[in-house]
Amino acid sequence: MEGIRGIIAGSLNMFEILFIFGAFAWLLGAACEFLSSLAAFPTILTALVLVPLLACADYLDTLHRLELGGMHQRREPVPPERFYWELRKTRLLRSALWIAPAAVVAWAGAIWWPAAASLDVGSVVGWVAGATAVLTSARVCSRCAVYVHASRWFDKMAPWAVGICRRTLYRISDNPDFLAPDNPERRAREKSVY
Repeated sequence: MEGIRGIIAGSLNMFEILFIFGAFAWLLGAACEFLSSLAAFPTILTALVLVPLLACADYLDTLHRLELGGMHQRREPVPPERFYWELRKTRLLRSALWIAPAAVVAWAGAIWWPAAASLDVGSVVGWVAGATAVLTSARVCSRCAVYVHASRWFDKMAPWAVGICRRTLYRISDNPDFLAPDNPERRAREKSVY
């Protein structure tokens, strides 16, 4: 009787997993069908390809301009980097927050006036809005990525949302590695065990 219960419980777990994957696949299919019905679908498809590429290039350029090259060398930040980061992080976040509304307006323009293969006013406005939407979206993504990555490089609990997630995972799992790789509490616990 125990074997049958185990088989039924295993098949129910498998059914739940299949249901979750099926629900996500259905949502993805519905979203793709909706997006393909829009006249601005070519602009959206172009953005799916160009935004990550442009964001990576801008990410590296921003790291270079902010003099945060030590992040790629996998070393701890040195005092000049710490000092300059405190001065530059608000400017970086402010620039991302200023560019984000421009990206939203540009995407609204790209959807409202879809780009076409003609030179009428609506099509030209659509081309300009689409190009602006792609460029500003890439800039917002790269600036936010630099902010989060650099903040975590200087302080494992920064930014605020990452710190809350790390504290929650620590409380749930009682694993000090979520807070810091070299935790004195962990060393004390290991000494008491051995």
